[in-house]
Amino acid sequence: MQEPLIQWEALEYEQKDRSVDWYWGVSLTTLALIGIALVGDNPLFAIFIIIAAMMTFYFSQRDPHILTITLYDDHICVDNRVFLFSSFASFWVRKQLPQHDTQSSKPTILVLKNKQPFTPILTIPVSDNIDPQELRAFFLDVLEEEEMPEHFSEQIMDRLGF
Repeated sequence: MQEPLIQWEALEYEQKDRSVDWYWGVSLTTLALIGIALVGDNPLFAIFIIIAAMMTFYFSQRDPHILTITLYDDHICVDNRVFLFSSFASFWVRKQLPQHDTQSSKPTILVLKNKQPFTPILTIPVSDNIDPQELRAFFLDVLEEEEMPEHFSEQIMDRLGF
């Protein structure tokens, strides 16, 4: 059994406080989209919108799971899932800047780009007690570094409160 080189715990996602207005906005948007689907004689789309709204409300109420991230010589474990470094093309340690409307900053994110074209990029939150430079130094020995800024869709979702 290998000894872990670096280990930390982090929240699965950032829990956000949502106002009553946010819930009203999602509800009205859902009703409008259902109306458009029914006017367009597309009941399957209406069902999809209802399921998506239910999932949105469910995940807005659910507390984030605490992840245990462990780095070894040749792989990374996120809870019980093992990811070999050989399956990744590159990495980036994204240090988040303070948000425009608050004094708090978002956590540092470890971004791992998969070699396979249709496999999603793995983003892992980094605990505050882990030095981003130490993490970067570890991955420089294993993978190629490639800058991966926050995607436009992530910025939009952040602004919408997701």
